[in-house]
Amino acid sequence: MNLRDHMWPVREDRFPDLPRAVRIFARFIVALPALAFLGFVVAYGFKANHEIAAKITPILTHEISRQIGHEVRISHLRYAVPGTVYVEGITVSAGASFKERNGELAVSGRQAIIRYDLPGIVHDPQHALQYVKEIDLDHPYVLVERYSKTRFNFSDLFKPKNKKTKSQFLARVVVTDGSAKYRDYVASPRAAMHLAENNLSAVNAKIDFGSTAQVVFVGTAVGADGRVSDIGISGEASRLVSGEFRLNVDASNADVPYWQRYFSAAPGVRALTGTADLALSVAKLSKSDPALMIHGQASVAGGSAVAVPPKLLRSTVQNISGSVVFTGNGVYGSGVGTVAFNGTGKVDF
Repeated sequence: MNLRDHMWPVREDRFPDLPRAVRIFARFIVALPALAFLGFVVAYGFKANHEIAAKITPILTHEISRQIGHEVRISHLRYAVPGTVYVEGITVSAGASFKERNGELAVSGRQAIIRYDLPGIVHDPQHALQYVKEIDLDHPYVLVERYSKTRFNFSDLFKPKNKKTKSQFLARVVVTDGSAKYRDYVASPRAAMHLAENNLSAVNAKIDFGSTAQVVFVGTAVGADGRVSDIGISGEASRLVSGEFRLNVDASNADVPYWQRYFSAAPGVRALTGTADLALSVAKLSKSDPALMIHGQASVAGGSAVAVPPKLLRSTVQNISGSVVFTGNGVYGSGVGTVAFNGTGKVDF
């Protein structure tokens, strides 16, 4: 017997073919409770995120201020994903607080993106600074001050961890299109008339604090005030030996008279005009030896100079062009220029 003969016949009109718009609407009605719940979760998440940011902002600013020794202010925190926070309106005081030094700023920026190790901070909040992995600064302003040959305003960040240092900064800092002011309190007295300040724009840099032994950095900038045009630097600084560093500098159109006064270079000659292109390597490799090791070359063009005091040569040497080579054993130079006696003569040196 065929079982199909005893089965109920299938009615072809039991599930009619509904229009597409009706089917979509029906699915929407079925999914509506789930969509409503999801919307509630998202809205609650935004509300909770805002409340958490409002509560954690003063705690975070206090902890960072304590760690770096400068007062920090933050306008707003915004969390995107776990491990990333957007800091808007950040300022850092030049002194220990904003009440000092007429409120001068050491750092300011419209936004910083901080990436951190969330599990590490949760389990070890007392050493939160060492769990910061990267800081991206967008259009920041930075004030760098030198107080002595080995001490800068943020030099404590370079120091290794010790009994007094609860945690060590190990992040990578990325600067995009920033500006900077370099203020040197121990520059040559002959440069004091310029307050030993130099401004930079278009600063792009990467500073890697990831090693406990050294800090590695690379960057470019454009000088202001006509003292230098394009600048490129790279190098490293020791975190184990105070003041030990290596620095490579490439600069174009450096103002020779200003930088001669700044470094007290060639005291027997006073530069009046001229620009120079530099490619130098500067290093200090011993804590006990204060001398700097300088290697490289400087090419001078359009220069003029006079002897100080003018014992042998009372006339100005003009149209100077040539090069200066720095070695570990001395400085060597060669070039040409013109000097006027009763007439005009050419001088090779």
